[in-house]
Amino acid sequence: MVEDSDPEWTALVEWLQTEHGMGEISVKTKRFPGAGRGLVVSRPIPYNIFHPPPNLLMIPSSALLNANTLRPHYPPPFAPISTRKHHHHSLHSSKRKHSSKSTPPTPTPSPPAEPSSPHFPLTSTQFVTLHLALHNPNSSTPKHPSLPSDPWATYLACCPKDFDHHPLTWIVDVDEGGGDEKTRRRREALVELADCLPRTTKILPNLAPLPTHPYPLLTLSNLLWAWLNYNTRCLSYPLHLAPSSGLNDHTMSPVVDLANHSVRSTPTPYLFPTDVSSSKSTHYAWPAPEGRKMEEGEEIFLQYGAHPEGFLMAEYGFASGSWEGKDGEGRNEWDEVGLDWEVEKLFEGLGEVEGSRKRDILEKEGYWGNYTLHSHPLPAHPSHRLLPALRLYHTSLSPSSTPTTSSSSTQTQRSGSLAQWKDTLQGYESCVSDQNELLTRQTLVSLCEGVEHDVVAGFERLDRLQTGSASLWDEGDERDGWSDKCESVKVLWKGMRRISEEVRESCESGVEF
Repeated sequence: MVEDSDPEWTALVEWLQTEHGMGEISVKTKRFPGAGRGLVVSRPIPYNIFHPPPNLLMIPSSALLNANTLRPHYPPPFAPISTRKHHHHSLHSSKRKHSSKSTPPTPTPSPPAEPSSPHFPLTSTQFVTLHLALHNPNSSTPKHPSLPSDPWATYLACCPKDFDHHPLTWIVDVDEGGGDEKTRRRREALVELADCLPRTTKILPNLAPLPTHPYPLLTLSNLLWAWLNYNTRCLSYPLHLAPSSGLNDHTMSPVVDLANHSVRSTPTPYLFPTDVSSSKSTHYAWPAPEGRKMEEGEEIFLQYGAHPEGFLMAEYGFASGSWEGKDGEGRNEWDEVGLDWEVEKLFEGLGEVEGSRKRDILEKEGYWGNYTLHSHPLPAHPSHRLLPALRLYHTSLSPSSTPTTSSSSTQTQRSGSLAQWKDTLQGYESCVSDQNELLTRQTLVSLCEGVEHDVVAGFERLDRLQTGSASLWDEGDERDGWSDKCESVKVLWKGMRRISEEVRESCESGVEF
């Protein structure tokens, strides 16, 4: 976004106040090293024990950009379907009740039903993305004369002009193979950088080339910019759209979406009142924190959710570990290490018959997949799904519970019976057997060591790529930008190393999970 002294910021505030009736706000923008622009308090906010905290800002719902506010500007067949029932009343109907002596009104015949028009509703995400793509203020493609002016043009002028930091832009070729030799080599380096991400950081696959479209503004570049703006900046907001699963309940909000993410958060914005209409009296409010005063210049944050670092990188293009202070201050407590691929390989190593049968058992009991390591809450520990899987891995499926050894190349040892394993799921027993628990912990340590080995290999590959491709970017900001991208990927690997080391130490020191 923009600085508070920038004409675009001034224009945005003026637009909100004159066009949408927004009152005075107690925030302004400021640039933070490594985190871009954020929101700070523009004046001291006193604390009064006898009064609720004031609102830092209130954004009228008419200024929000979502499926409901866009609906009047697009043909009805393409707007998302509202789940609200609308009751139409005649403007000429009398509020006076008819007496028994009065002549009953003559019923007005209903007009003949018109044939239903085809309806091709877009989702909320598709609808807003389409609007942003058509009205991208940074697009080099001229707008068609028939395209109406955008009521949110002042807002869109303040949105990010590019998303070079986001991994999705590294793998999507908006030039579709064009450009000079240096451009192509840069693109190859960025694709390799995306491939250096840990396998658990899942970004969208490369998009297929778009078919020729009669509307020139719907280019891959414009659509990518539009979708990333919506996906990285939308906020939860009930819109009452079908399907009503919550997937459609999002909005973009001027000013509010400037706030940076933090593991701690200023109180979350809320609806006031809870009715969602286009009325200017409905606001999206952000209160000051309770129980303390706020100083001028204090940054306010949004908490994007309880997400691990890989999710934050894939969805928003950053890892919060980049801002972690000394002694773990500001550490993402929801970070984790995913081990689905590693555990799946373990069971494949048991052979087709035993491995498939144990996988079927885990699927039936609801314990297949989503295996993770965590450092919080203390002590560092495996997920509640990983231990049962590893215990079954070392459990004999034969009727006898006598310890056995696999005939496969892995020579996997087994102890305990399937019935004993199921007793641990029900809480009747804390472990399958002492020997099984020992084997389980040994395998857990081995998995942690495997992660640490992958981290070393990941760092080596990143260092080679960062050094070898640096000359493709000019000195100064461009070279710094390439370095920043590489360092953001390293943050993910560092988090994986720290968590796996802490879980291994918990396991080796005999911590009970």
